[in-house]
Amino acid sequence: MDKEAMSCLFVSLVGEPLEDTVLVILQQLVTCSKDPSFRNHISKENIQQLANLFIQHAETVTEGHDEDEQRFKSLPSLQPCVECIRIFRNSCAQSAINQDAILSSGAMQAVLGLLKIFTSCPEADEPALVLLRCSIQLLNNLTVSHEAAQMQVWKLLFPSMLQAILRMRDKKASEYSCMLMHTCLQNPACCALFRDSPGSVCLMNDVLLLCCEENDHDFSLLLVQLTLQLPDIMAQVFEHLDPSCQLTLLQIAKSCLEADSEQQLNRDGTRHHFSISDSTLICFADSFRSMAHHILALAADDPENSKKPQVICDLLEILCSASAHSTFRHTFNQMEFLLDAGVELLDILERVGQTSENAFSSSQEFKEPASDAEQPSAAHGFKGKLIQLVGNMCFQCRAFQDRVRELNGIPLILQQCNIDTRNPYIREWAVLCIRNLCENNVENQAVIASMENQGVAGNKAISDLGIEAVLREDGKVSVTAVEKKRDPSAGDTS
Repeated sequence: MDKEAMSCLFVSLVGEPLEDTVLVILQQLVTCSKDPSFRNHISKENIQQLANLFIQHAETVTEGHDEDEQRFKSLPSLQPCVECIRIFRNSCAQSAINQDAILSSGAMQAVLGLLKIFTSCPEADEPALVLLRCSIQLLNNLTVSHEAAQMQVWKLLFPSMLQAILRMRDKKASEYSCMLMHTCLQNPACCALFRDSPGSVCLMNDVLLLCCEENDHDFSLLLVQLTLQLPDIMAQVFEHLDPSCQLTLLQIAKSCLEADSEQQLNRDGTRHHFSISDSTLICFADSFRSMAHHILALAADDPENSKKPQVICDLLEILCSASAHSTFRHTFNQMEFLLDAGVELLDILERVGQTSENAFSSSQEFKEPASDAEQPSAAHGFKGKLIQLVGNMCFQCRAFQDRVRELNGIPLILQQCNIDTRNPYIREWAVLCIRNLCENNVENQAVIASMENQGVAGNKAISDLGIEAVLREDGKVSVTAVEKKRDPSAGDTS
């Protein structure tokens, strides 16, 4: 459609008194607006004419809203509103001039007024949901590459309006809202408002719940990934999230780190930009330190407190993975508090495991799971990961090597150089940790050299095999076969 024909349509639209004819003209304009050339031909005057018509019909819908019954009495005006919004949405896509024209036309206030009404309805019907979805799409197009629009929309919608839309449980509207938040949060000013508002916690809970649902889009996931990259966001919201939402967030963070590990270098040889910011890692480390005591619930086998220990396990797994990357080495070198927490927690778990038989007791018994569906305890492998974290943090870091010695952590690490079926590869992690502790550190080497040989430690798994380890006079260990002890409860098989 050329510019002259478009102008004729707008002129006829303004002077047309019949609603049915107005609707037909609007639908013609919607069809035309799908053509990219439409954006170049529509004028600021045309947009204002459309805005005036839209505001008129929006007021009719608003006045027809029955707050007591929460329904609409003036549905005939609803469809013209939808068509106007569709024209606005299409015309401002990738057009800064049209974005500005719509923002200055007064249409935004009418859109937000309609959104406020529709989100207050417990069960909106399909025409209302179509208007809701189109409105959010319009806001998305208005805010793309337009910082002023991003700030204006964010101030008007965050957090209550966005939260209300997500809680309507309409998948399309929720995903469009996540796309809108993703666009706005790339604006530092919007990000600061999100970070400093108490409402951000409830909004993040709702977004994370959306991530758990099956849907055809991944805007909610992209939004969560963005918050992991942004500075200082997690420090304000993570510890206040529901435990189930914390677990969802940590699963996403683990997936991001796994993807980063597979592509540490870009094609041009430059280092890949990691998906988790330094401030997010510091937040996770601080949360691990403050919440670490919850892991002790696993020693009591308390099913009522299963989520918080799992949060601690997931935090530790993320910190182990991140500490292995040289990209984050400087960040971890600033977190002595995390090293202290790791060594102290390992010491506590070692003592707890020795007091009684529990999830943190060392075991040499190899047990097959009762069924394929049986899941290992959250404590499975936990001590091994603690040692892995300590070893990673001490790699080529003299200050941390010395700190572990000051905490009397070297004998504690050496105690883990045994097979433990509850902690696969704990012996290997302990050996690697000792290697990193002793590298170019004479003092730590001297601690180990000063230790006295106290004989061979007992090992039930070896005894059960009919083998005995004996320390000879020359200081070497010899292995001999011994007669296995007969189980009194077993019958005579001869």
